[in-house]
Amino acid sequence: MRKFYLLGSLALIFTACSSENVEDLSDDCKTREITYQSEMESLISSNCATAGCHVGPNGIGGLDLSTYNDVKQIAASGQLLGRVTGSNGNIMPPSGQLGQCDIKKITAWVQDGAPNN
Repeated sequence: MRKFYLLGSLALIFTACSSENVEDLSDDCKTREITYQSEMESLISSNCATAGCHVGPNGIGGLDLSTYNDVKQIAASGQLLGRVTGSNGNIMPPSGQLGQCDIKKITAWVQDGAPNN
């Protein structure tokens, strides 16, 4: 019986030592100090401003997302967040919704005023 109490006490001590939960430990999504040049440019160019989508003067829907000014304009209008979250139309990109970390980064960037660098 004494061994049972000792093992139970040790288990309680080890599980009570941390205030972090599993989500805290696995959430390594950086959403601070996001800029176009540091994060958004590569995210947009690999998911949106690709051949046959939103690049150049003939981009789908008349959207050219190949420059910072173009992306900032769409971000300021609410269209960027609306499309990547699906809150104002079809979810973009059409190949499937972006990962939650990418959506968090875009959200943080837009809320921070869409800084360039």
